[in-house]
This record gives sequence, C-alpha cells and structure tokens, in this order.
Amino acid sequence: MAPKINKIGDLMLAEVFDLGGENFLYTEFHYIDEDDVVYHGQLKMDKLKISLEQFKSALQRIPDEELYAQLPLDANYTLASDDADENTFYFKRPNIFHYDRYKENDSLDSFPIMMLEEIKALELVSQHPHPNIVKYHGCRVRRGRITAIVLDKHPQSLRDIADDNALGTLDREAFMAALESAVKHLHSLGLAHNDINPRNILVDANGMPVLADFGSCNRIGEKLGLSRGTRGWIEGDMKDYTTSEARHDTFAVEKIRAWLENPDPPRS
Repeated sequence: MAPKINKIGDLMLAEVFDLGGENFLYTEFHYIDEDDVVYHGQLKMDKLKISLEQFKSALQRIPDEELYAQLPLDANYTLASDDADENTFYFKRPNIFHYDRYKENDSLDSFPIMMLEEIKALELVSQHPHPNIVKYHGCRVRRGRITAIVLDKHPQSLRDIADDNALGTLDREAFMAALESAVKHLHSLGLAHNDINPRNILVDANGMPVLADFGSCNRIGEKLGLSRGTRGWIEGDMKDYTTSEARHDTFAVEKIRAWLENPDPPRS
C-alpha cells in the first residue's frame, strides 16, 4: 500500500554529492508512517524541481528486516508505552540516510546490530539514573521488531548552540562540572561512553548538559561494536579505537572544555 503523503514537508530530504562535494548525484528522500513503516526513494533531480507526485511515485517500502532488530525473546528489555508520542519524546530510529551506502556494501545488518548495542547500554545505565544522562523510556515495538528507542526530548545539542552563536548563554563552569559528573557516574558503573562530542551532548532547559547517544557505550575493557567514536573527537587514529576505555571519555571532556573557549566556526 502506498503511503499517504499530503505535502512535501512530510518527507525527509537530502541532496547527495560525490566525495569531493562538487558534483550533485541525486536527491534522497524517506517517509516514515505512524506505524514505523519506512519508505525510501531517490531521483536524479534537484529537490526543488521534484513535484509531490514524483516523490510519491518513486517511494518504495523498505522491508522491516533490513532496518529493525527482532525483539529478542530471552531479553528483558523495557518496552515503551504505546501512549508515547513524538511531541513529547524523542524516537531514535536507524539513520535511514545511511541506507543506500549500507545496501551497496551489503551491510544492512548494521542497522539492527547497532540498535541492539545501544539498547543494551541504555538498559544498564537506566538502572542507575543521573540527571545529566538522557532518560531512557524503553523500546518501541511494532510487528515484533524494535523500531525506535524512546528517550527524553531536548531540542538542541551543544553543537546546535554553537551554530546559533549562543555558547555565551551557558554557564561554562557549571556546564563542565555537570558533564564531568555524568562521565564519572558512568565510569563508576564500569562503563565508558566512548563517543563524547558536541552533537552527543544535549542541552536542557536550564542550560545544563545531557549526555546522549550510547551507541558506543560499553563495559570498560571490552571490545567496541560497530559504533566507535567520532573522528576529530578521539585520541589517536580511528583504526586503533577498538576497546571501551575510561580515558576515551576523559580525553573528550578536556577537548570539549577547550572547544567551549574557542569553538570551530558555526556550520551552515
């Protein structure tokens, strides 16, 4: 059954360029319905030149098994309330904009693997809550598969604050103290985050940090899974970033501290 799309604004759009960023390749677009059924399409046209009917005719459903992990029968995962809605909570789904690349590389199994890795970490962390760690409300399950991770919703990340030239609104000393508290709490549980960077630090209504994105979080000393840090925010080379270590977090926290004093230019 074709999705019911009323306007182009219902779609998620991205223009894709070559590796050099100079040559336009195609417009990629997606639609997710209220039951987490995902549709995907691409057209070799500028997004502003594509009509609603052209978008709709190019959309094809992505099979659930290519995106979503099956709910393990032997796992005691927290299940999100069916009343949870996206106006109140953040629904973290697989990054659909990686779909074409993963499919080309025959690695679509990365989507369910990464989701299960993050849920495993969040289940552990949620047993010991901290005010500066994002609150986890469980998994959203549809058709026997985990379609989203449900989290507290915060409108901006630290990266967004920097892009808005609003870092001056933060109490940097208090902000860093709260971030360090969250990291020490994780380490006290025997866990390391392994991917602290401005995009993974949300900012709450009081201007305080909320550490999020636990896809790289694992027990200290264990091998990292498919998700492992962010280039530019790790010590050393990505190829050597293979084990969960507390030092990964302490390095990143100090880099955040220096970055707050001298951030890179806002991104367009």
